[in-house]
Amino acid sequence: MKPKTVKVTLTFPKVGQRVEFVCDYIERFDSFYLKVQGEKGTVTYVDDHQIVVKLDSEHPELEEWDNCIQWVTDGDCPWTPCRPAHVIFDFDRDVKFID
Repeated sequence: MKPKTVKVTLTFPKVGQRVEFVCDYIERFDSFYLKVQGEKGTVTYVDDHQIVVKLDSEHPELEEWDNCIQWVTDGDCPWTPCRPAHVIFDFDRDVKFID
């Protein structure tokens, strides 16, 4: 049986777009492990190496990051992807667009 091929379009979100988390948890090793399924937020920053979403509901674990979760390519962070395309793959895996 031949594996199914899925076509992926790599498009960065736009600031102001609304998202809902479809993954169960977000983990940023050594910083937090947060249950996020069903949580909603707004994209607040986007560039070739980073996407930031500010959650609607407050989480003490995210206080240091202004209640935001980010997907980055910054080599200083051990959990981050190594290329901009990975930011999109990880972001798309974790959230869906709403509104």
